Amino acid sequence: MSSLKAKMLRHKLEGKLARADDAGFLQLMWATVIMQSGNPGPAMAYIKAPEDAITDDPRSKQIIRKWEIETLINLLLTSPKAPAHRYAHHELKKGIHQVLTIDNFDSVGSVSTF
Repeated sequence: MSSLKAKMLRHKLEGKLARADDAGFLQLMWATVIMQSGNPGPAMAYIKAPEDAITDDPRSKQIIRKWEIETLINLLLTSPKAPAHRYAHHELKKGIHQVLTIDNFDSVGSVSTF
């Protein structure tokens, strides 16, 4: 990956984390770990995920490594937050003001691929 592409991806990730709700994001990370632990039951009330993501098979293409989750949490907690008024409107799901959905496995994938 070129350094320019890496910088662009890092900037995009930082933007998503700047607008993420910390408690909701931590809940999403917890649910992902539990969902992929071999005993997914407790997490299923907190996360929507495709069947193939509900696995503890390390060879799965849907598995999120625990070190990736730890890295994302560290980035979340050390990233500056965007002012609330910039993303506190009803058009949150569109454009550059997109906010992470905290109950969907797709959100994990959108930040873990950076």
